[in-house]
Amino acid sequence: IDSHDSSHQSLGGALLLHLIKECESSSFVSSGEVDKKKNDSTFFETTLQLLSMACRTCDDPVPLSILLEVQCRILNMSDDISSSYKRIFASDILSRIKKQSYCGPNGEERIVSCIATHLICGLHGVLVQLANKPNADSIEIGRIGLSALLPLIRWDSTSKQSRQIQFASISCLISLMMGSYPIMERHGGKIMSELIACVGRDLRDIRIHEEVNSKINNRNMNMPGNTETLNEFNFTKNLIAFAMHAASVALILCGTRANDVLEKLENGKFDSDVISCCKVIRFNSSKMM
Repeated sequence: IDSHDSSHQSLGGALLLHLIKECESSSFVSSGEVDKKKNDSTFFETTLQLLSMACRTCDDPVPLSILLEVQCRILNMSDDISSSYKRIFASDILSRIKKQSYCGPNGEERIVSCIATHLICGLHGVLVQLANKPNADSIEIGRIGLSALLPLIRWDSTSKQSRQIQFASISCLISLMMGSYPIMERHGGKIMSELIACVGRDLRDIRIHEEVNSKINNRNMNMPGNTETLNEFNFTKNLIAFAMHAASVALILCGTRANDVLEKLENGKFDSDVISCCKVIRFNSSKMM
């Protein structure tokens, strides 16, 4: 795991993952606290530190996905594990995502893949664990979480990889809102704005796709459809539905400021499709209550 060779990291991470699956949680996290007398770290802490250092230096999505999965599994092995370990893990991932996301949706493929890997294999899992805790354990990482996730939701690209990152970011955002709900109301305006803007951009992309497709069909009725373009079209439609679901959750958790954004859209001269989406968001929100 500590190797500079990505194949060695993948092998070490896979073996450790297999070991975790086979052993009892009590044998691995039997003494999850530091021995205050000796001031020594336990095997549990040492393993997390080693994995954390490996993730910071790894720039290959394959071993990175395994190492992040191992960390999530370790942190979820026992209910006795302190949430502070999970918050540290989440903060490290968010910091790396913020640094890497400056490349934008058209950045180097390896960097964009690493962002997706951090979101899907690491951040999503640990945020779900924190969201399932009863005491809003994500409050401490609420601000840094929003500052990392909202710009990713703002990405404007039709590539499959960018859509995956938007999907993962919205999923992480839902868990973050649920895990830090006491402070979400003050951020409700920007959360709802970003989600509605995401819906608006995707509606624009669908409209462009339909217009282009219509012109092509009018010129040549026998021309076969482009499978890749059709997949992007379906991916975009799914992203709209998911963003609207997240907006419904935000309307419940973020309260007045999120509602103000919807009211401005409904009372303003905006696209009719966007206004219809606002109504759907309100309806879905009422069903969740």
